[in-house]
Amino acid sequence: MLRVASNAGAHTPEEVPIVPFVHFAPIYEPDPGDDSIRPLTKTAYQELLWHMLLRGTDTFFLWCRGSRAQLEIPPLHEVWAESLEYSQWLEKGHPVLFDVPKSQTPIVSAVRLGGRLLVRRTDLDESHPDAVTIKINGTSVDVPRIRGKMQVLEIGR
Repeated sequence: MLRVASNAGAHTPEEVPIVPFVHFAPIYEPDPGDDSIRPLTKTAYQELLWHMLLRGTDTFFLWCRGSRAQLEIPPLHEVWAESLEYSQWLEKGHPVLFDVPKSQTPIVSAVRLGGRLLVRRTDLDESHPDAVTIKINGTSVDVPRIRGKMQVLEIGR
């Protein structure tokens, strides 16, 4: 899902709104015993939504059946409400990271506004406790591990 969102953000002109359909729960329940179909946890879903916002998504179109609305609305609304604190970044900033790791390395997304970055780092496991270095226009920026929080980092420090 992050690959699709990243592709849209990287290749869609800024004047074209990106409004993906999202939903938290599987549309169809997995067959009993099918371990290949696992729903996202609420935390993983919300991390995905944050990374989508930092990669150019403008808003979300929630799709669900009426019977699922009580489960679907709160996780999306929580991210959307928290994102208002960063509205200037999301409206005027420019996404700068679109790579999606192929292994269990941390996922980092960022929006640049002037000489600063609004960054979110999501670690999929415990194997990378140290800062991750990203490159923005040839400048290295260290992104420390801070779970579930946005970070504002200076470029060039």
